[in-house]
Amino acid sequence: AREHGLPLGVFPAGTRNAFARTAGVASIADAARAIVEGAGLLTDVAEVRIGGGPWSTALNTVSLGVYPQLVEERSRLAKRVGKPLGAVLAARRVLGRSTPFTVSVNGESARVWSVFVGVNDYGTLEQGPLWRGRLDDGALDVRILHAGRRPRMAMQSFHADEVRMALHDPSTKPGFACDGEASVEQLAGVVEVAMRRGGLRVYAPGAR
Repeated sequence: AREHGLPLGVFPAGTRNAFARTAGVASIADAARAIVEGAGLLTDVAEVRIGGGPWSTALNTVSLGVYPQLVEERSRLAKRVGKPLGAVLAARRVLGRSTPFTVSVNGESARVWSVFVGVNDYGTLEQGPLWRGRLDDGALDVRILHAGRRPRMAMQSFHADEVRMALHDPSTKPGFACDGEASVEQLAGVVEVAMRRGGLRVYAPGAR
């Protein structure tokens, strides 16, 4: 859609449909109505490049380390014990079987469990990076979980236009995920993430 300058039709038929819901597309009928009416909005996206390779588009999140595991474990536990306790138990379980790694984020080196980069702001630290209120605030939401004895108190958070992540040890495979697709094999060299404001047109009902 971006390559050809076309608007994107989003049909919410996935697990959480986070992007579609924030765009106001709650059902297949909503998507169809927006396309028929020609209604839509401009959304931000991120462009991602690994090891100097080609750029690709990210709609939701990019992360290194245990973040994808934390989210999956927290979601599973939250059904039984609620979100706050589920987050604590998930952190203990995932961090207990994982190994921290050293990475430079925009030139600052740190020993971390995870680096999360969201396209637009994902809410407060107390809530955890779960939900966006909008798709066009123009900033990357960066959250770094530093390695330490108290992981819930070691979260660093800031907004940026660009993020450059470089592993100190090239043989390290901390795990990489982009829009829910995770891999440890494709990560090589420097990972670059750049905000592209208004980079995608999306069909959305009721939008101008």
